Amino acid sequence: MEKFIIYSKEYRNHYDRFLKHVYAIGYSPASCKTFKTSIAEFMYWLEKKNIIVNDVTESTLKDYYNYQQERPALNGGVLSESRITLNMYAIKIFFQDLLDRELIEVHPMNNLEYTVDYKRTRENLLTINDVKKLYSVCESAKQRSILGIIYGCG
Repeated sequence: MEKFIIYSKEYRNHYDRFLKHVYAIGYSPASCKTFKTSIAEFMYWLEKKNIIVNDVTESTLKDYYNYQQERPALNGGVLSESRITLNMYAIKIFFQDLLDRELIEVHPMNNLEYTVDYKRTRENLLTINDVKKLYSVCESAKQRSILGIIYGCG
């Protein structure tokens, strides 16, 4: 949690309670470590935006989802789809725990289908004509072979 420091006592309490919860229900230490980072970033983001946990709505979660798609990853580029999915799953567990403890009345992710938005990342796929153009500019069999391997790997 080096990067996402939570200052508020309220957000810190939610964070600590969630960590105890995921360990108690039997998630693996590796999953707990991942959830720890996911929830730390979410709490950090909420704190930065001055949003109280009880006031989180579907709209808030959509904004957070968009933030994740655009924010730079620590190793360059942007977060992968799988990382965003994992982060959203951790948030779903977080709010389910709050609902189970009766700290919130409605789960803000009940009607939210965040996986649908992943199609945005598919815009970078090549069309058949694009692939044909790539093959047409290859100057040797070696280049066509390399292109075939790369394209075949996805």
